[in-house]
Amino acid sequence: MKLSYHPVFFIFSVMLMRQASCQSVAVIKTNPTKVYVHYMPWFTAPENPGSGVTSFPYGVTGVINEWGAHWNQVNSNTANPNTFATIIDYTGTQVQTRNICAHYHPLIGPYDGQDSTVIQYHLLLMKLSGIDGVMIDWYGQAGEGAADAGPLLINTNAVISRMASAGLKYGLIMEDAAWNGMSGAQSNGNYAVSNYFSDPQYVMLGDMRGSSATNASSPLVGVFGPQQFKTSADWTSILSGNTGAFLTLYNQSGPIKPAAAGEFVWPYPQAGQSGTPPAWYANLNTYYTSQASAVNVVLGTAFPGFNDFYGANGADLYGIIPRTYGSTTTLSAMLSLYNQNKSVLDGIQLVTWNDFSEGTIIEPTVEEGFQSLDSIQSFTGVPYTEADLQQVYRFFTLRKKYFGNTAKQLQLNQVYNYFASLQISNAVTLMNSIDNVVLPLKLLSFYALPQANNSNLLYWNTAYEINTRSFIIEQSSDGINFTTLVTLPAKDETSNSYTYNVGINSSTNYYRLKIVDNAGQYTYSSIITIKNSENDTKGIVVFPNPGNSWMNIKVLVTSLINTSARIINDAGIEVKDFIIQDNLQTIDVSSLLPGVYYIQTKLGSKKIIIDK
Repeated sequence: MKLSYHPVFFIFSVMLMRQASCQSVAVIKTNPTKVYVHYMPWFTAPENPGSGVTSFPYGVTGVINEWGAHWNQVNSNTANPNTFATIIDYTGTQVQTRNICAHYHPLIGPYDGQDSTVIQYHLLLMKLSGIDGVMIDWYGQAGEGAADAGPLLINTNAVISRMASAGLKYGLIMEDAAWNGMSGAQSNGNYAVSNYFSDPQYVMLGDMRGSSATNASSPLVGVFGPQQFKTSADWTSILSGNTGAFLTLYNQSGPIKPAAAGEFVWPYPQAGQSGTPPAWYANLNTYYTSQASAVNVVLGTAFPGFNDFYGANGADLYGIIPRTYGSTTTLSAMLSLYNQNKSVLDGIQLVTWNDFSEGTIIEPTVEEGFQSLDSIQSFTGVPYTEADLQQVYRFFTLRKKYFGNTAKQLQLNQVYNYFASLQISNAVTLMNSIDNVVLPLKLLSFYALPQANNSNLLYWNTAYEINTRSFIIEQSSDGINFTTLVTLPAKDETSNSYTYNVGINSSTNYYRLKIVDNAGQYTYSSIITIKNSENDTKGIVVFPNPGNSWMNIKVLVTSLINTSARIINDAGIEVKDFIIQDNLQTIDVSSLLPGVYYIQTKLGSKKIIIDK
């Protein structure tokens, strides 16, 4: 969202990549707050810029793969993205980055808003950070206002077309200052009503307040201002009566009532930095504590700072909000302020995903890396970490590395599917295969055994343990959402055995190992499952199960030792007998045909599966 309107000129010459379909899975969060992020669709750039790109047009020239404004021109400021500057990145490394009109640089480099790889990267980062959707900065249709409204609408619809595959939702924050009078406003409103408001992926008030709330089926739509249309009748007409969740900028809804149902909050750098707390902070705090309770619907805010590029030579025009607040980051302070006042707030809008012109970016940057998304993950309570976000970044780099390689792009479509369905380990494994990454370590076995003290003993054996840094044990109660239990250093020897005792958190527990090498690359083991609720009465645990040539029997009840046992097939016919001689022993099942069998002891039967 811009604090003032600046015409932008775009041309689109980007070839769209095939979008993979997938069955998205919802992210589990410990924080029920609905989190949306303000999203700018206005960027134009070559899809795969290289050092050989030499033409540098300003504005619309018809040149293929041109750089658009917002990267190369903001007010009187210009920059040439085909030239490079040397800066220090978030790891402390000296790197080359393209020159753009901004104080911060996207980690993936300046990009095109219609590039499907960029959109996939953005949406997956949002998903794994616990963000529920985007509020798109919306200028309307071509010919109804802004000179660049047509290209902006193309970019907007490119993002919207991929929301369902990521399992995210979207809403609109309208820019009415650019519209051509009431006729243009009415045309834009009709477009939104017809094309967006009935979309299942569109954000409704009920998403924040619950399906039984008043006006639950009203679409969440805001206006930045308003700046041109300032009566209730105007907006009732523009939105065809869809005003049950219509929000103005904070402190602006009064003249728009009853059409205005509420307000959304926005950073106010103009307040300045004087005072304790600084005036910009006090402004928001006063609104939350003294005014928000009188407003029907309020969408709060959190932002990492504000440092616009609008003034001469990139100086600020509206003021600066630093990116630190006391001993913490400004974003963390704003998230904490939201939590302190959440009883009068309906949800939060992060400001912004990618307004580089105003310096309110939370997407990963060269300067700060994943810092903002780390804070958001902590706020939302998702079971993911920066390491998972790094794998999404890796997915983006592989898309670009193998641009034009149809076979690998089809495999990367499946990687996207895995990420969207939260099968992170499968995504990482497939990327390793695509990029021919082989970790030296060989995992020989990985098992879980129930213990008498309401815990499970994990153990695993390795070989060729070279260049291995650590093992991270992850646990889940559903086999999808995993949390980290502990990180154990690797022994870095030829052959090793490991054990670790973990508490039980449900009747069925899932475990996996994240195996990390010295370069930070990692892969996952297969997932093992143990149903603790079934083990108390059987007296034994059998693993691996299914098995093929051999199986281990772990005795849980010592009275079974030195007693007879037998294996019967599904028809009840005995196929093998043996004596249980120790609390852990191996039995040979290589002679058994594939199928279902049962190990019978004096305490009962245990189902096993032979799978060859």
